[in-house]
Order: sequence, then structure tokens, then C-alpha cells
Amino acid sequence: MVSKGTRWKHYKTGGYYVVLDLVTHANTEEILVIYQSELTGNKYARPIKDFCSVVSDGPGHALRFQYAWGKPKTVSELRAEHGVYE
Repeated sequence: MVSKGTRWKHYKTGGYYVVLDLVTHANTEEILVIYQSELTGNKYARPIKDFCSVVSDGPGHALRFQYAWGKPKTVSELRAEHGVYE
């Protein structure tokens, strides 16, 4: 279930993202997922139906995001792990 604080893996990039919040769009009342990349710290918003959608993945299909276990890492921890320094 998509909920605040849960961790998800993106099917294409393999990146991990943490759900920051679920909000309602002011005009359409559509539920949006606000999520953040563990690696870059960038924040994104996507309609929940798209967040949970099935996408074409070459010859097959995959969930756009799959639930991932484990404690989210901080941006600093990930940058150090990957040798990325500012």
C-alpha cells in the first residue's frame, strides 16, 4: 500500500524513492503521491494511479514502482556510497 514513509524501487532506473505524502489536487481532487529520490533528494509528484500502474518493460510488463524493504538512506549516505561529492 502506498503510504507516507514507505520505500519504492523504480522499474526502469532501479532507483529508490521514499513517499513523503499523499495529497489531493486542488482542481481535480485526484490523489497525488509526493515522493523523493534517495540518491539525489529530488522531489516528484505523480497521480497515484500512475504510481501504481503497470508499464511495458521490453518484452514484458512491470509495475512502475515496486515496494522495497529496508530503511531509507539519507542523500549523504548514498552520495558517499556512490562516490558523489559536492
